[in-house]
Amino acid sequence: MQDNSSDYIFKAYITNTAAYDSGERDNAGTWLYFPANAEEITAAFTEIGLPISATPDMYFFDDYVSNVPGLRLALPMYAHVDDLAMLAQELSDLPDHEFNKLMAVQETPLRLTDFEQFKEYPHNFDYFILIPGMNSDEALGRYQLYESGMVEMPEAWKAGIDPETFGRKVREQDNGYFTDKGYVKVCPPQLNTAETVSYTWEAAKAHRSLQQTR
Repeated sequence: MQDNSSDYIFKAYITNTAAYDSGERDNAGTWLYFPANAEEITAAFTEIGLPISATPDMYFFDDYVSNVPGLRLALPMYAHVDDLAMLAQELSDLPDHEFNKLMAVQETPLRLTDFEQFKEYPHNFDYFILIPGMNSDEALGRYQLYESGMVEMPEAWKAGIDPETFGRKVREQDNGYFTDKGYVKVCPPQLNTAETVSYTWEAAKAHRSLQQTR
């Protein structure tokens, strides 16, 4: 089959249900690397003895491998191959910063945990903010004080603020997390601090839908 081992979002072991159920398990499946184009999907179906018109009840995905943390467990056993292909292509098409943001998010309790959330991410990545290279309260404090433009006071006054303590307060208010790729937090659109706590992924989806109708 394909040898795309160095360049894929995930790979899936697609299996012919009838062959598997009849005991022909050694020849019932093959690895399909995603993103996958029409020719690659057709070749995989042919290899396991199915026509390209096969419906999802005629095949299933017995296993997955992915370098995106959490994605393997979120991918379904029973799914339409086109849905998997679309997800992989949209994740692959993300700008580098937005893909790195996803990888950072997956290191934190903010992580995506189900198939629908991963499908939404390419359309809703602005739900999160990643500040690359930010890995300590002190660094976060200095960034907020001197680079973010969010603290308006004379420079002499800023010098009297301990950056580490300030950064810790910012992180606690943000419910943010440090990762190998930087600082991650949720970024609700046009919400105040009190509303931030209750802002959810579902709310982000609703906000995007509302923006699209305007």
